[in-house]
Amino acid sequence: MYSEFTVSNGDVRLYCRRFGEGVPILLIHGACVDCDFWRETAEYLSKRFMVITYDRRGYSRSTVPSDNDLSIRTQADDAARIIQHISQPACVIAHSGGATIALELISEHPELVKQCILYEAPVCDCLPEDSELLGVLHAISKMISEGNYTRALNQFWRLMGCQDDRARLSLPEEIENLMQNSRIFIQHEFDSTFYYHPKYDLLRTAKIFIAKGDLSDRDHTNAIASVFSAKISSEVVYYPGMHNCAFDLPASFAYMSAGILLLNASEDSSKTSQV
Repeated sequence: MYSEFTVSNGDVRLYCRRFGEGVPILLIHGACVDCDFWRETAEYLSKRFMVITYDRRGYSRSTVPSDNDLSIRTQADDAARIIQHISQPACVIAHSGGATIALELISEHPELVKQCILYEAPVCDCLPEDSELLGVLHAISKMISEGNYTRALNQFWRLMGCQDDRARLSLPEEIENLMQNSRIFIQHEFDSTFYYHPKYDLLRTAKIFIAKGDLSDRDHTNAIASVFSAKISSEVVYYPGMHNCAFDLPASFAYMSAGILLLNASEDSSKTSQV
């Protein structure tokens, strides 16, 4: 079970849910979906943590900004407002496009983030210039600039790969929200998400884990994870399943994430006690 609340940032009201009690975790969803993506994962994590999920601005139950500002910088400020609302620093778990928001949050508000797990972050400037994916992204960006949103969206969906055959079926309302949110993403977030340049020097001191699915069949996820982890002196951890592991295998995703966060916190406590 969860309780609902809203957090305001300017003229935007962010729809939020709170599960459980304990050390707080903020879950940031990626493109096209909303906080329902995390629902089952949040329920598992709430056995040990206070879990906060939310619909990003313009998505589903959160309001659309009057100036259509869905920039990464502003969305990082949204996440900061939510953490400030619960009055204590939080761990952050971000999926796919939501990881760019988490990276900006860590860079601009490092005092608010205790630890962070970035699942299949689309840090495309870690790819070589001749990457096939970059060519596809440039083509989609051109379609968007010409107003061919449906064509661009169809091309984008092809990048997501297949669904894990162990996943549950999406509910009708989830599919309806997916279609609406996809239009928001393709019109207002595509370029800022895939052409985001992390502030690597500010990230090296943060506690960040780079995560990916061990069955993700997209070669670029391996390339990005390997280069990105080296750039920020982090490590890559492998989850079971594919790109949408948190939705497809929520128990596995939750237990894996909890283990990473608790083990790292335990190691920090042990080092502190030895000083």
